[in-house]
Amino acid sequence: MRKADIVGIAFDRLKDNSLTLITAESLTAGLIASCFADIPGASEVLWGGYIVYTPEAKFVELGVGDLLIAKYGIVSEEVAKAMAYGALCKSGIVDNVIALSITGYAGPTGGTVTKPIGTVCVGIAHSPFQATVATEAKTFRLVGGRNEKRERAVQVSMEMLIEYVDNLVLTKIK
Repeated sequence: MRKADIVGIAFDRLKDNSLTLITAESLTAGLIASCFADIPGASEVLWGGYIVYTPEAKFVELGVGDLLIAKYGIVSEEVAKAMAYGALCKSGIVDNVIALSITGYAGPTGGTVTKPIGTVCVGIAHSPFQATVATEAKTFRLVGGRNEKRERAVQVSMEMLIEYVDNLVLTKIK
């Protein structure tokens, strides 16, 4: 599926369910928010985003702690969840908001033995009601060149977002 198509589907799911999106992007450096901004009426869904490319930016902008990064690594589900949670909290929005975060190694440098180049972690934080926050994260392994990985990272993050919103809808129906 083309990137524009899957972003459009994610946009529609968010809009149809009166959800607002906040992004916290490292690997994609604003590409996710930019894809949403390409859609007419983007402000109906997109609140804004944070580009937090360095560990320092993750700390200053989103409150992701050095100890968390030291323990789990800059590319980890724990850091992805903390990024999403930080974006959600910093926005000040308390209802019907989803924060989507992404961190990863696009290459050609970076990566570790256990988290090689192409490792991408996507996080979601959701505030269905005031003072309630749910977080989740998934790890993906992407192949291709640097920019191919970044483009593919947008796609896998949209797939995860769509699945998350669909599960929210199913939960509401039950």
